[in-house]
Amino acid sequence: MLVKSDRLLERDFSLLELQAMAFDRNLPAHRDLEQTAKLFIKTHHESLQKINPVRLHVLCESLVQAGVSHIACDLLRKQIPKEDIWPSPLVQCYLLALENSHQLATLNTVLSEIDETFWDENIYRIAARKFELERKFDLAIEQMSLAIDLRPDSLALWHYSIYLHIRKVGKDNINSISAKMAEMPESIFEKSSDIGYQLLAQLIYINEFKRAEKHLLKWFVQNPEQEAKSFLNIAFSVSIHGIKDLPYSKELPEIGIFRGVRYSFEGQKCTQLLVGSTLNKNLYLLEHESELAKKLLTLNPQEESVFGLSDITLNEVEPPFLTAHKIALEVCLRDRSEKNIIYGFTISNDTNQAITTIENKMRRLSAADDDFLADHSFPLYFKGKQRDEFNSIKSALQLLTHEISFKPELPEFGYDTPETVIVDPYSISYLALTGLSQALFNKCKVVITHETRELVQIWLDHINNDDYFSIGLLPEGGIQKITAEDIRHQTSFIQDALKTFLSEAISLTPNTVDYPEMPLKFVEFLDLGCSSSMLLSIANDIPWLCIDPFFAGFHQHSQGISVNSKLLFAQLSQETSFEIRKRGIYSHVYTGLPFPITYSDTYQLALSSEDSDTILLSELLKKSPNVFQSTPEAVEVLHKIAVISLYHGFRDGQFKEGLRADGSPKNNGFVERVFFRCCYSVMQCKDGSSAEFKLALFLAHVRHSFYDLPKLTDIAYHLVARFILGHFLSLDEINRLLPSLCEQLEKEGGLLLKESLMGKQDNSDE
Repeated sequence: MLVKSDRLLERDFSLLELQAMAFDRNLPAHRDLEQTAKLFIKTHHESLQKINPVRLHVLCESLVQAGVSHIACDLLRKQIPKEDIWPSPLVQCYLLALENSHQLATLNTVLSEIDETFWDENIYRIAARKFELERKFDLAIEQMSLAIDLRPDSLALWHYSIYLHIRKVGKDNINSISAKMAEMPESIFEKSSDIGYQLLAQLIYINEFKRAEKHLLKWFVQNPEQEAKSFLNIAFSVSIHGIKDLPYSKELPEIGIFRGVRYSFEGQKCTQLLVGSTLNKNLYLLEHESELAKKLLTLNPQEESVFGLSDITLNEVEPPFLTAHKIALEVCLRDRSEKNIIYGFTISNDTNQAITTIENKMRRLSAADDDFLADHSFPLYFKGKQRDEFNSIKSALQLLTHEISFKPELPEFGYDTPETVIVDPYSISYLALTGLSQALFNKCKVVITHETRELVQIWLDHINNDDYFSIGLLPEGGIQKITAEDIRHQTSFIQDALKTFLSEAISLTPNTVDYPEMPLKFVEFLDLGCSSSMLLSIANDIPWLCIDPFFAGFHQHSQGISVNSKLLFAQLSQETSFEIRKRGIYSHVYTGLPFPITYSDTYQLALSSEDSDTILLSELLKKSPNVFQSTPEAVEVLHKIAVISLYHGFRDGQFKEGLRADGSPKNNGFVERVFFRCCYSVMQCKDGSSAEFKLALFLAHVRHSFYDLPKLTDIAYHLVARFILGHFLSLDEINRLLPSLCEQLEKEGGLLLKESLMGKQDNSDE
C-alpha cells in the first residue's frame, strides 16, 4: 500500500507512475506527463508527505530523466528536512532535480546542510556544476578533483573536469590543457561513447594525436558500421580546426591493427584494415596473417597479380587511420536515411563540367535553405541556432543580411528608458550592421555575457583566418570565390563595432537565484549567447535587448525585463550622424532589416550629390509606397523630396533647356526615377481622393516651390506628363484641376489645409 487512508491519492499516484514509466521522449508525451504531474501536485499538495519515499524516489528519477525536473523538485520538497540533511537516495535525487531546473539558491542551501563527510562523487559533481554556473571555476575544478578521487575510472567525471579546466584557462592554452589531460587513465577509454569521442578529439586539438589514434581505431574495428559516423565526425572536426600533417602510425600491433589496404579483387574495389586474428571479422577487416593479406603486402602500388584463380590489383597500402576514414565515409554514404547529413557526389575530371556540377548542387542546397530562411513560423533566434549554434555571430549576420530571410518587426514593448542593457549575438550584430553601436554605449551601460563574448571572439578569429574563404553563387550564373582579404575588407566596419563590444562592454556573473520554470524550457531553442543573456537578465534584474519579438515577449512574461528595442533604436538613430545612419537605411532597403527611418533622412538623401544616395532614395520610396495615411501628408513630404532632387539634377547638368538631357553623359536617370517614385507614392494614399486629384495637388506644390524657376517647372511638367501616359491617367482631368489648386495654393502661401483639400476634392468630383 502507498498510504493507508487515502485511496484517491494512491490511485492518482499510481497513474502518474505508469505514465512516467511509459514516457517515450516525444513532445506530446512530455507535455502530457507535465500536465498530469502538475494536476497531481495541485490536487494532493497537502498530502505529499504521505507518499512512500521508495516509490516517490523511483517516480522522481523517472521525471528527471523525462526532463521535468521542476516537477520532481515540487514533489520532493516537503520530504527533505530543513537542516542536518543526510544524503539519502531521495536527497540525491532532489539535488539532481535542483541542478537540472537551475534552482541554484535552493541547491546552495541544501548542499550547505549536508555534512561533507558524507558526500559522494555525485554530490561533488553537482556542487561543481553550481560553481560553474556562478563562474567560480577554481571551486568547480576543486569539487571535481574530489569526485575523481572517489571514482578515478569514471569517464563522465573526467570529461566534465577537462571541460571545466578548458573554460578556466581557455582553449588556446595547450600546455595547461595537456598537463590536465595527462592525468586521465587510459582505462576510461575502454568502450566507445559520445563523451569519449569528445575527449579524444580534444587530445588531437592539443597535438596528442598518437594517444587518441589507438583508441579511435580500437573502437572503430570493433564495429565499423556503428562507429563510422562518430569516427568521421572526428575527421571533419580536425579538418575544421585546421589541423594538418597528423603523425599517422604505420601500424599499431599492440592493439592488433596493422596496415590499411585498397585493392581490386576481380574488378571489385575493396578497402580493408589488416587486423589480428583476435578481432571480430567483417566486410571491412582482413586478417593480417591471411594468405590474401600476405600476397597484397608483397605487391607495389598499381601492380597486378593473381591470387588463386582471381585477378587482384593493389592500389595502395596506407596507415590504418586513413583507411578507417575511407571506410567510414563509404559506410555513411550508403546510409540513405533522413538522419544522415553526409552527402557525396562524383564530379568530372573536366574543369568546366566539375564547376557546373558543383554549381547545380549549390543551387539545390541554396533553394532548400531559402525556404527555411523565408519561413515566417520560426522565431529568428531559433533559426540562428539551427544554422550554426557554435558561431552565433555568423548565423546572426546571415539571417539579418540575406535578402530572402524573413526579419520580424522589432519588439515595441518593454522597458523604454534602460540605464543598463544586456546584449546578445543578434542585437550586437544588428547594432554593428546599422552603425548604432557607439550611440548605445553613449546612452547606456552595456553588459555582455561571458558566453557571448566568447562567441564574438570566435567569429573575429574565424573571419581573420588567412585560410578562410567563401564560395557563393552569382545571380547570372557561375560560382564566385570571395577571398579572406575581400571578406576582411567587406566586414571591416562590422569588425570594428564588435571589437568595441569586447573592449567597452562589461561582463557580469549571474546572481545565485532559483530560476523560473518557463525560461528553462526554451533554453534548448537558443544558442549559448542568447540563453545566457536571457538567464543573466532574470538573475540580475537587467533589461535584455532582444530583437526577436517572440523571445522578447516570452521573456517579458517569464519574470524577465525586455527592452523596447524599436523605441531605443529610434533614439539611437537620432543621436548618430547621417553618414553612419545610412548603413541602416541601406540594410533596410536591400535586405529588409527593420530600421527607424525619418522624413529627415529622405531629405538628406535628396540633398546628397552622390549617385549612390539618389539610387538609395529611389529604392527606399519603391520599398515603402504605402507609408502615408493621407494625401496632404504624402504631398507635404514627397513634393519636398521631388523639388530637392530636381534642383540638384538640374544643377548637375542632367537637364538642359527645361527638358531631359538625353544625350548628356551626366543624365543617368536616377533623379527621374526619384521623381516618378514620388508620383507613384502620392497616388497610393487610401483616403478617397482620385488619382488625378492627388497628382494634380502634388504638381501644384512642386510648381509653387519653383515659382521663380520656370525651367525647373517645365521639367516637372514634362516628367509628370510622361508619368500620366505611363499610368493611363486622365491628362484632361489633371489640367482641369491644376489651375484652381495652384490659385488656392498661391493664396494660402504654402501647403493646403486638409479641410480645404477635401472641399476642393468635393468640387472636382462635382
